[in-house]
Amino acid sequence: MKRAIAVAVAGLSLAVGSVAMASPAEASSSQCQKYLKLKGYVVGPAVKAHCKTGAAGGALNRFACTVRLIGIDVKNTHAGTACQLADD
Repeated sequence: MKRAIAVAVAGLSLAVGSVAMASPAEASSSQCQKYLKLKGYVVGPAVKAHCKTGAAGGALNRFACTVRLIGIDVKNTHAGTACQLADD
């Protein structure tokens, strides 16, 4: 039993480490910002902050990014795509 727990903890540690070492958030946040700029939006402090949230990774951060971008008048489809780019 102890061995199984140790193996599970080791596997979880590797998984978390791999996620933490994934692509830097700035690069992904930059992709989000570039996409929105190409679509004609002004990339100011709010857009940068929301893209950074999306770049933090995970479904909840991607959702928060999308909802916040929609809240500053980014079209739904553009917000979703931008936040997906941030999370890639």
